[in-house]
Amino acid sequence: ATTLYCVLAFLGTWSFGDKVADFGDFQTSLYTQFRMIVGEFNLPTDEDSGFKFTFGLYAIIYFLMVFSLLLNFFLAIVIDSYANVKDSVKDCKVENSVAWDIPAAFAYPMIAMIRGWPQRPKFVKQLMRTDMNQDGQNDEDEVNGVAITAESLVRFGFMKNINSALAFMRYYEYTCPAIGLNWQEKAMQLDHKKAVQKANILDKV
Repeated sequence: ATTLYCVLAFLGTWSFGDKVADFGDFQTSLYTQFRMIVGEFNLPTDEDSGFKFTFGLYAIIYFLMVFSLLLNFFLAIVIDSYANVKDSVKDCKVENSVAWDIPAAFAYPMIAMIRGWPQRPKFVKQLMRTDMNQDGQNDEDEVNGVAITAESLVRFGFMKNINSALAFMRYYEYTCPAIGLNWQEKAMQLDHKKAVQKANILDKV
C-alpha cells in the first residue's frame, strides 16, 4: 500500500508538477494525496479551469486504486478480524461480557463493606504471604495448585466466620465462570516474580 501510494505521488509530480502547485514536488504530492484521501481534492475553480485530461486520468486512477481497492481491503481485514473476535467472545465460557464485568467491579467494594469481606488489594497481598497448605513452600510454585476452602479462609484470618467465607466463595463462583469450569490460564510469569528473580541474580553477582 505504501509503495503504491508513493508511486502515484511520483506520477503526479512527474506528469503535472510544473503546472499544479499541489504537486510541485514529491513531498507536496504525498501531502496532497493525503488530503485527497479525506475528500479534499482542491480542484481549480477559476474561469480558465476545465477538465485536464492528464489530471483527470490521474484522479480517476487514484480514486479507483486508493478508495475502491486499498480502503476496501483495509475495511475487509478489520471487519473480518472483528467478526472472528466477536465469535470467539460469544463462544467463550470463562469470561463475562463487558456489560457484566463493569458493574461487578464497581459493586464489589460496596458488597465487601456490607459483608465484611477484605478489599481486593489487601486480600491478594495476604494470600501471597500465606502458606495455605503449610508445606513450607511458596504456593505459587506448586505444580498442581493449592485448594482454597472456606475453612482455610477463616483459619488464616481472611474471613471472620464460615458464613462470610462461604458467601465470598459463592460470589466469586457466580462472577468468575472460569472457577466452575476448572479453567487454567496459560502459564505466565507475574511482575513480582520477575522482580524476585532479578534480585536473586543481583545477590549472586
